[in-house]
Amino acid sequence: MPKGRTTDRGDKEITHTTETAWVILNGPSASQFEGLNPHPLVGCNYAYRDWNLDHCVAVDRMCVHNIRKEPHPDIDWITKEGVKIDTPRGWRLLRAPGVDSGTLAIEVALELAPRVIVMGADGIMNGSATNRYYYHWHPKGTRPGRHGRFRKTAIELNTREPNRIWFAWDCEDPQLQTMPITRVKQEIMDSTWQNQS
Repeated sequence: MPKGRTTDRGDKEITHTTETAWVILNGPSASQFEGLNPHPLVGCNYAYRDWNLDHCVAVDRMCVHNIRKEPHPDIDWITKEGVKIDTPRGWRLLRAPGVDSGTLAIEVALELAPRVIVMGADGIMNGSATNRYYYHWHPKGTRPGRHGRFRKTAIELNTREPNRIWFAWDCEDPQLQTMPITRVKQEIMDSTWQNQS
């Protein structure tokens, strides 16, 4: 099994020896993976409320502020370098493309394993522009134009890291690698079983 890279995280160093890192984003299709527990799991924003995350990314000021009120010391917290946020103590800064937490979560997963599977990426895949979590500044979901920017950044990551990023999506995409949702679920169950034995 290929080894992940050792990553210097400021005051801590983490080495993952796993073939696949998993990313859970906030699209409605994320609900299809509820009850499954892949690791290492990277999420963004308020995903820590519903998932057993190893790493969580947030770049929005209010989201970071709210997370600070609900500390979870067992999660590696990350935000984007250069964003004007009062970064909480112990959070890691990451230099990465894009402006959103979803593509930053993919970037984090690329540090952890040679292969990344992204779930709940409806906006990136031109599916629903609805978010699983509603924020005070867009209570009805993110504007579709913003998802175009997220998709562009995901395509740039995919071009930079060919054959490493797979999106759990049942339709083929001309610019991103997809994997059927049933296959992703099976891989999660297989990896969970291997980790338990």
